[in-house]
Amino acid sequence: FKREIERLGSVSSTVNVDALKCRVESKTPVVGLQCTSVLETADEEGRPVVVNREAVTATLTGPSGNTAVPTQLQVKSEGRVWEILYTPEVAGKHRLEIRVNDKAVAGSPFDVVVRSR
Repeated sequence: FKREIERLGSVSSTVNVDALKCRVESKTPVVGLQCTSVLETADEEGRPVVVNREAVTATLTGPSGNTAVPTQLQVKSEGRVWEILYTPEVAGKHRLEIRVNDKAVAGSPFDVVVRSR
């Protein structure tokens, strides 16, 4: 019953996700430390929506433009919230591209400025 209450108001279908309504928050990344960006998936009306792992992709490119920084996705809130984890090795402006169902989320790609320690 508790799970049903938590799901109230969410749609459990990847088909209903609207990439332009999804939201991303990032904390200031620091060289050599694990950093996190958070993706909240939403439907066309901005309500939380559940998506599966295959629907979400995140690519972080280093300042040189050709160096990929490994990213890891972790599901939170039963597929409505995703953590994107990465550990940058160099300071400077990186580009974070986040896609849901092969469509860029609002604002993507994002400029992520990594600071030195």
